[in-house]
Amino acid sequence: MFNPGRGEIVTSKEKVRILAVDDNAANLLALDRILKGADLEIVKAVSGTQALNLVLEMEFACVLLDVKIPDIDGFELARIIRGDELTKFLPIIFLTGLRKDETDIFRGYELGAVDYLMKPLDPIILRSKVSVFADLFRKEVARRQAVAELQKSKEELELRVIERTAELRSQAEELSRSNKELGQFAFISSHDLKEPLRMVSIYAQLLQAEHTASLNEEGKSYLTYIVEGATRMQRLIDDLLNYSHFGRLDEDLVDVDCSKVVEEILMGFKPRLTKVGGEVSCGKLPVIQAREVQVIQLFQNLVENAIKFSGKAPPRVVIDARDLGHEHQFSVKDSGIGIKPAYHAKIFDIFQRLHSREEYPGTGIGLALCKKIVEMNRGRLWVESDEGKGATFLFTLPKTVPKREAKRA
Repeated sequence: MFNPGRGEIVTSKEKVRILAVDDNAANLLALDRILKGADLEIVKAVSGTQALNLVLEMEFACVLLDVKIPDIDGFELARIIRGDELTKFLPIIFLTGLRKDETDIFRGYELGAVDYLMKPLDPIILRSKVSVFADLFRKEVARRQAVAELQKSKEELELRVIERTAELRSQAEELSRSNKELGQFAFISSHDLKEPLRMVSIYAQLLQAEHTASLNEEGKSYLTYIVEGATRMQRLIDDLLNYSHFGRLDEDLVDVDCSKVVEEILMGFKPRLTKVGGEVSCGKLPVIQAREVQVIQLFQNLVENAIKFSGKAPPRVVIDARDLGHEHQFSVKDSGIGIKPAYHAKIFDIFQRLHSREEYPGTGIGLALCKKIVEMNRGRLWVESDEGKGATFLFTLPKTVPKREAKRA
């Protein structure tokens, strides 16, 4: 562990240094022998000046300081150590062979000494006292190491977060650009495909209307396939145009009365429902803040889906809403053929179909478009169903839209 202002690094695994200050070589040797084997390193100084240089260069667990030493006496050395910012907490144990009165002992304590031992020293007492400070020093070093490692980990984590944030921002920008380009491509491509397809459809229908009599049965079948294929392609292109269009947030956010939206939608389904004896009932629906064209498309697709998959029985559909506090939860419940739980997530993927076109016509885009619309409006869409037991499509829409999002639109 590096301490600012020191020239050496100490770790909790190294021997703990004890500074012994005494001008008598025999006394220093005695201290070395007493403390030997206690996982300590005894660093010796024979003068006050040498001791000062050592405490500025190295870290020590404590100082064993003789009162009487050359050039600077022990009391003055203790005062200097206590006055320095780097060494003011260094424990000092005074050692002396002179009989001092209580005034000298109190002076030592006032200068910051933690203990005062008389020579000849009791080895057991000395080892015990030094051991206490050595243990405290090891714990302090371990604490500083943990703090340093934590700080290093924090800095590394912050760096990784910054790098990852930059990476994600770059990916998000690239994804946004790609999505925009893909949406534009789908829109332009679908739009450009409509004209030649319209020509194919028109002339196929003219051929079917005016020249069917001149064709044999096989030719009539081929012509029927052409007309049906062109019609399906037209529907697919229209759905792709809708799907790409709803990727752009260029419609204004307005207050949308969902009850009125559903009422107008059901007017369009009325002939179909009358023909098959179907019924759609709707509870009181709330007014929400959204893009009206998207809400219309959302309910249109879900109601059409509920009617389409009614099976052999006349369709029975119930539309309702619940107030969940910060958002509204809508439900479109039918009594149709149902969906196996294994396919609950799959049906919202674009072009995913669970049935053949002969059984149930469609492009496989309707539910994917519903999911896209709901998620663009910060909601969720899911289904609760089982095979043969009908299906309930549920989605949430927030009551309000943040100002920044409304402005973005």
